Amino acid sequence: MYFGGYNIEMFQLLLPYIWYKEFQPNDIIYEKGDDCKYFYYILKGSVHILDLGATEGVKIAKMHSENEIFGMKKSDSPDIQIRRSRQAIAEKETIVLKIDLKEYEDIRKKRVLSAAESKINFLTRHIPGLRSVDNKIVQEVETIFQKEKYTKGYRIIEQGKTNDNIYFIASGECRILYHYNSNPLLKKKFDSLDISMPGFMLLGKLTAGD
Repeated sequence: MYFGGYNIEMFQLLLPYIWYKEFQPNDIIYEKGDDCKYFYYILKGSVHILDLGATEGVKIAKMHSENEIFGMKKSDSPDIQIRRSRQAIAEKETIVLKIDLKEYEDIRKKRVLSAAESKINFLTRHIPGLRSVDNKIVQEVETIFQKEKYTKGYRIIEQGKTNDNIYFIASGECRILYHYNSNPLLKKKFDSLDISMPGFMLLGKLTAGD
């Protein structure tokens, strides 16, 4: 869930801010009071998060195992650095990736901003009804448009099925096909027209901006 929005280029930018760390049982990964500058991804092993101030003594507040992330605490203000309220120790031999939280967030935000700018640019260039609209309104509208990528042959809208979405083609090409198999007269007439798509008649094509 933390890296689903990352692509290869973003990982390449983040790579200098990721460190591979190995810990033995009971090694301290971070102390209570440390700056929350990093978060951690567990490649192997497990980690205990200890509450040192518990009334009954040291208490295990959380446990994390392989393929889990821990230590991600973000401040609401970039000028305020929050500190650890608990301690993290390796429960057994553990290997983690230590990741710079600020760099991770900065790269992700730039990606989100870039994607939004790209959509706004497309909407104002290719949709006539939005060309004369105030840019602030377009920025608000942009959030309801989701960018999707389809492979060749994928049926975006199927004949006879309901679809409440409106689509604008950013790149590529779509074919508009009519499925005439249910009509005996048309089937007999058109069956030999399009060998590549038996049972379908090509009505037209859509390209970028349509």
